[in-house]
Amino acid sequence: MLSPKRLLRDKTTLLILAILAGFVVAPRLASRDVRGLWEDEVISYIVALGRSDLLSLSSQADQAPILTDQRFHDPGTVMSVLQCARNTEYPPLYYLLLHGSIRLSPLRGPSLVRWLTLWNVVFAALTAMVILSLCRRARVPDGVAFLASALWGLSAWDLAVGLQLKAYALGSLLTVLGVALAYELR
Repeated sequence: MLSPKRLLRDKTTLLILAILAGFVVAPRLASRDVRGLWEDEVISYIVALGRSDLLSLSSQADQAPILTDQRFHDPGTVMSVLQCARNTEYPPLYYLLLHGSIRLSPLRGPSLVRWLTLWNVVFAALTAMVILSLCRRARVPDGVAFLASALWGLSAWDLAVGLQLKAYALGSLLTVLGVALAYELR
């Protein structure tokens, strides 16, 4: 992996990272306010709140309850998040991260939901950087390493699902980190 010291010394790497960040982050930030929440995103929000009593309201597939109902702004405990997460297809890490963010944020309603989706932008940027680092570690030429990272960062699938309040972007990051770890341990 690239060390922080080397990153600061290597101007080429800094330039590549800056351009890559623009490719990965800009489209995600530009698209965040375009659409509302889908039913499964409402479920993610409810699980992050740790409020299983609200799951029946998720079938409305509408933002209105999240924006107006005070119950949607009252998070439960970490244990309640873990219990709610047991009934989902994802491990609880993403929900715990959202739960902590909900508790720490002064925002509510649509502003809070938009703020929570910023985690996916962070995960996407980190994934692109890990891909770049992995390619460079494998001695792939800089141009090809940049292209590999940019192609991932601009993929239609990742752009679409990375805007959702779901764990897809975190899953991509953890997968690429796993590949990088396997490469290091080979």
